[in-house]
Amino acid sequence: MSKKSLIIRIVIFVLLLAMLVPTLSTRLENEAKNKDVVIALSYNNADMLLSDEEMEASLAKNKELGAATVVINEETINSLTSAGYITAIKYNVLCHKYDDESEAIIKQLSGDRKIHNDSYIIITKRDDCKKYLEKWIPARHSADEYKKITTDLNADVYVLYQGVGEAWQVSVGFDEKKFQSAKESGMTLAISMELGSYLETGYIDEIDALCEKYGVKYINVKPHYKADEADANAQKNYLALCEVIKKHGLYLILSENPTQLSNQNPIGYRELMNSAEGRVLRGYETADYDTKNTGATSGDKLYSQIVNSVIDRNIRFVTVKQLVNGKDTIAQKSIVTNSVIERVIGKLNSVGYNTISYSMTYDYNTNRKLVSAIVLIIIILMGVTIIEWLARKNLRKLQVI
Repeated sequence: MSKKSLIIRIVIFVLLLAMLVPTLSTRLENEAKNKDVVIALSYNNADMLLSDEEMEASLAKNKELGAATVVINEETINSLTSAGYITAIKYNVLCHKYDDESEAIIKQLSGDRKIHNDSYIIITKRDDCKKYLEKWIPARHSADEYKKITTDLNADVYVLYQGVGEAWQVSVGFDEKKFQSAKESGMTLAISMELGSYLETGYIDEIDALCEKYGVKYINVKPHYKADEADANAQKNYLALCEVIKKHGLYLILSENPTQLSNQNPIGYRELMNSAEGRVLRGYETADYDTKNTGATSGDKLYSQIVNSVIDRNIRFVTVKQLVNGKDTIAQKSIVTNSVIERVIGKLNSVGYNTISYSMTYDYNTNRKLVSAIVLIIIILMGVTIIEWLARKNLRKLQVI
């Protein structure tokens, strides 16, 4: 390689790096000044574990601390069963039940050729739950994906033909009573849903109505990779959700997924991010990884999870779940969870973070194609230069020999 050629390459290399500087500096500047952090409580998780009295006390304490946001998740077959609203069972398990009511249901379903052995059978006699399922099952599933029957004993029975996934993965709408309770407690509301967990656009219409009625501020969209991008109904749903985000000025929370590859784009994310117009936060949900159940409940690991996620990984929306391990009572664990939130807020405030409210937006738009092209050219230049240098080095050795 001649000296002139080397100088030209160095100049090109410097110019290309200079073109990247505005993008990198703008991003770093935005992230550096973004010191707003939301510490939110998982409403569904707390509601499942705590009594009404304990729940009320927990919400009041968190509001006092400045963690005045709650995340309301979709209900699932598992959560509705655990709360005592429904009985849910696989069809092949139902066939092994020999009480009169089970046999009557089996008899009514026996001629249905769409039923699989693993189809979910959902049963309820509660009037409030009947209304709930009557609203959300048709919104969540198309008419050919489920069947409803009523038994002589006044039970509504729904058959979800495709019993795909575990009970905790099958979503069955949002419980509006949770929105009412949280709103009455003076909490800011966030909705959490999986991007591919709905089939009908009617489901998005219901989310729109909830945002309108309860003044929802955040929407946490969890990653989904399985839907077919070419599927017309899926695309219609993504566009409908984008309109909801625009209409209500929602802050979009994008959750981390430990299984996501670095080059893997969750379906619909780019459209959703564009619709949020800079109101985008990275989200993280805590978990009680301390599996020691022999001693008192410790919140140290939960504290470290939250602080490290905010400071080290630029997480700006943390959903806190209740501590469950240790021999303490549920009420005592709730108190420890609240004390961890208090410690976290104290720590974050001491190093310059604001945990009272969130109003930041990202006011830059990276030209991904240009940046990718520049990086590719730099890599090619470096590769060619290294190959030529090695070739010249080997040539010199041959000349010496």
